[in-house]
Amino acid sequence: RFASSKTCPSCHGARIKAAHLKYRWKGLNFKEWMELPLDELYQKLQSKEYEAGEQVLVDKLCTQLDDLIRLGMDHYRLSTSSMDISSGDGQRIKLIKQVNSSLQGILYVFDEPSIGLSPAYQQHLYHILRRLISRGNTVMVVEHDLNLIRKADWIVELGPKAGINGGEIIFNGKRTEFLQTEAIDSPTLSALHSPEPEINKKQKKVSETDFQPAKNKLAVVSRKTATVLDAIKSYSEQQDLQMLTVSDQPIGKTPRSNPATYTGIADKIRDLFAKTDAAKALQLKKSAFSFNNKVGRCPRCEGAGVISLSMSVMGTINQTCPACNGKRFKPEVL
Repeated sequence: RFASSKTCPSCHGARIKAAHLKYRWKGLNFKEWMELPLDELYQKLQSKEYEAGEQVLVDKLCTQLDDLIRLGMDHYRLSTSSMDISSGDGQRIKLIKQVNSSLQGILYVFDEPSIGLSPAYQQHLYHILRRLISRGNTVMVVEHDLNLIRKADWIVELGPKAGINGGEIIFNGKRTEFLQTEAIDSPTLSALHSPEPEINKKQKKVSETDFQPAKNKLAVVSRKTATVLDAIKSYSEQQDLQMLTVSDQPIGKTPRSNPATYTGIADKIRDLFAKTDAAKALQLKKSAFSFNNKVGRCPRCEGAGVISLSMSVMGTINQTCPACNGKRFKPEVL
């Protein structure tokens, strides 16, 4: 909890042996290539001349870089830590990986891939989804953005209300039929009948002078980007304001973290269970009620509740542990 990190003095953050940094390609070493912003990296690769074997690899790399840049991720670097990538951008990076693979006959399900994107960037996202479809795949998108819904081939509308008053399929058919139906009362349908807004393709750089919020008020930034956050941070420093950032990154330090462990409630729960008569009869101590301790956790999944399976280009999927059925603990603890 109180540990901090610093750049490795040997490799200076390059993550490879210092001796290997002596080698250069097109004038730059490995670290220098990795630390270029993606838009600058793309331009530099496009400006060079290559041998036949190099050209094939560079073309593939530039195709993916072009997708990343067109989806508003030009500020990232190849060396950017995954912890510094937003969840929305992370999902779009996975999407780009899939669209540049040769897989066919796959059902892809994306959860709000357009979140955080301006309409101009959404246009390219739509083209990427179409590229997946053109290769013989099926794409299903959970989406609330009207720009993407207007371009769908098929619409599944859930309702009639939100939350516990919804969850039923009230329409399942072609988009053209959805727009013509009068049999359902749908906010989505009403919104789709409104004029489609114009897309402003001009991108404006944001500076701290653009961010002038009223004090003691709620200020909302639409279409969050790293550039906007940098401007807000700069403004806060100039105004001598304390800036507290609550990111969309997972809580805790490990995938095992949950609200109970993060808030400290788990410690109190373990104390309560360790004091029960059943626990005392089995001589189970407090440590037995932690899925991070081998005393009581399931030995098959080591307290994770799932078994991770590597699917190569498809990434990693989690399967419910067959031994504990996802409960994380040994039978005697349960």
